[in-house]
Amino acid sequence: MLAKRTNGIPAYRRIQGAIRKVIEAGELRPGDLVPSERELARVHDVSLMTARHALGSLESEGVVERRRGVGTFVAAPKIHFNKLMSYTEQMGGRSLTAVSKILFAKI
Repeated sequence: MLAKRTNGIPAYRRIQGAIRKVIEAGELRPGDLVPSERELARVHDVSLMTARHALGSLESEGVVERRRGVGTFVAAPKIHFNKLMSYTEQMGGRSLTAVSKILFAKI
C-alpha cells in the first residue's frame, strides 16, 4: 500500500505532526501513553507500517519512548548542557519573549 499524501506531505509526516501538536498543546505530557500503531493507522487511514514509521521517527528524535509489550510514551524533554544560555536566550529559543519588571524600588 502506498502512503497517502496530502498537499505533497507523506502520511507518516502528517502523523508525526499530529502527535507533536497534541504534545505541544499539553494534551499529552511526558509519561503519557501515545495512541497505538493500530489506532494511529485507523484514525489516519494508513497502513500499520506507515504508523510504525511515524512513531519510529519520533522515537529517534527523542520525542517518544517505546517500551516493548507496554506501548509508546511521550518522552521527558532532554536537557542539553553543551551551551550556557541566559534566561532571555532560553525564552527566545522557545518563541517566548522575556521581560523585566521592577516590582519594588527604594532609594
